[in-house]
Amino acid sequence: AHTLIYSETDRSYFSENNGLFGKLFNYIQSNQIPMTSPVKADINPGKMYFYIGSPETHAPLLDTKGVKVIEEEAYWVISMAQRGAYSRENFNETEQALYTALGKSDDWKATGPAYAIYWNGPYVPSFMKQYEVHIPVAPKK
Repeated sequence: AHTLIYSETDRSYFSENNGLFGKLFNYIQSNQIPMTSPVKADINPGKMYFYIGSPETHAPLLDTKGVKVIEEEAYWVISMAQRGAYSRENFNETEQALYTALGKSDDWKATGPAYAIYWNGPYVPSFMKQYEVHIPVAPKK
């Protein structure tokens, strides 16, 4: 379980200049919250989430016009880590591999859509970037 802040768009996360990072960055700057990694990303529609430390590390956080604060309950995921560009193609390829693996499982079922976890900033070369794709799961039985 953890606290997140997020910004959203009605377009895909991969659309050019989606503006999500800027809204979140301004929010953490104005609330004196340290920058964290990784970043969580819903793909369609696009949402970017920043993980926030425990409530003791910052003042109470309030929703704004462009940023929402949520508490997310703990859950299980199936995940796959990769290196490469943060692109729609890489996300789709990794997502498909996870759904293929999940389809072979007698024990687990998907409980929500796949999302991305991005570990590196924009100045890291694409071939060195690290990312994961997660699919929330629960036992079948």
